[in-house]
Amino acid sequence: MSDKAKRNVVRIGIPGVALLGALAVAMVLWQGQAAPARAQEAPAQQTLDAVTYSQVRVLRGRLGLTSQALAAMGLMQGQAEGVLERMLAWYEANEATWTARRQAAGSARQAWRRALRAVRDGTATAEVRESLPQLRTAVTAAEQAEQATVDAAQAHMQSALTASQLAIVNAARTAPTGAGEFALAPGLTATQLSAIARAKTRRARRSLCAADPAARDAANTAYTQAIAGILTPAQRTARANIRESPAAVQAASGGIVSLPSEWVESGEADERA
Repeated sequence: MSDKAKRNVVRIGIPGVALLGALAVAMVLWQGQAAPARAQEAPAQQTLDAVTYSQVRVLRGRLGLTSQALAAMGLMQGQAEGVLERMLAWYEANEATWTARRQAAGSARQAWRRALRAVRDGTATAEVRESLPQLRTAVTAAEQAEQATVDAAQAHMQSALTASQLAIVNAARTAPTGAGEFALAPGLTATQLSAIARAKTRRARRSLCAADPAARDAANTAYTQAIAGILTPAQRTARANIRESPAAVQAASGGIVSLPSEWVESGEADERA
């Protein structure tokens, strides 16, 4: 090939290479912009209507799956979402039964209370007084049917939880009266509650007699140490998890069972959902 032909090839080739290079750079830039957009896509949030949200909130409480209980389990956001999704799936499959039995139990209790009120007020007829045993029996039967539905939901949830997590669920469902901030300590006993009460009394007395902030800090430190000695390792872990995990659990709750828009606009919220 002559020198002239080679120069023509070079003159023709350089623009072509430049064009290909520009196209490649443009493609890289386009992909770089599109990838973040796809990464930012989040699963659609499932906002429940007010009635459904209320029903699910009650079910969560009956199952011991409140946000605080999930936090006590030490769940991360994805884990909490999985638990709540499983619960919501059960609710959607059994909504008719759950709603009907809750309404039946509520109606039975209302009829019973109305009759009792009439007896106390002296306005009850002989027929109403005679119906009291039947009304009480109806309440018992309706509440048993409602509890059977809760038990079925609990059985459905068991496979999604570990033994230690189930212990916290049971603590949430059966917390003894007066447990307060220790309600989610799994396996809390009456003896422990008494020891906690005594530790609180000692702290209150020491704080009352404290002459300066350092003395009050000492009283709080002594109380913290006393509580640590009263609780079991599992109970201490649950309490620590509540302090460390609430943000992730709240985020999961908001993504799976978020507040109805009309409640958000009016400022209503569920403190323990």
